Amino acid sequence: MKIVYSNQIKIPHSDYVTMNLNGQCNLGVPNDLAEKIAVETNLMPGSLAGKKNWVGIFLSLGIMAYSIYLSFTFAWWIFIPGWLLAGIISLRNRKNTSKDVLKYALENQEFYNLLVASGSVSFQIDDKLSQKYEL
Repeated sequence: MKIVYSNQIKIPHSDYVTMNLNGQCNLGVPNDLAEKIAVETNLMPGSLAGKKNWVGIFLSLGIMAYSIYLSFTFAWWIFIPGWLLAGIISLRNRKNTSKDVLKYALENQEFYNLLVASGSVSFQIDDKLSQKYEL
């Protein structure tokens, strides 16, 4: 398996779906691009993108604020695990947004074509198959 960017390869949606189901090809999208798509565009339905997971954001901010409060009132070092836990929740939130974008690209041909046309997504594809679709 090798990683190829979408500006170097052109895979039709129907072929991508078939290869993905067979485990021969996976689409990859950067977390920041997935967040931008979910928040700033109307390309995805609101139920899938969730217009960002606000619960996760508020939870991580709440944990961070409470741990800072506890560091002043209970023990100074409490903010360290709070900071780490808030970071973990924030990272998980970003990964879930990327997964939603990739799932929707698998289901919707128009969205897949727009995503691939951006040139900033990548394919993890079998070496032999990549030669067939190279530009």
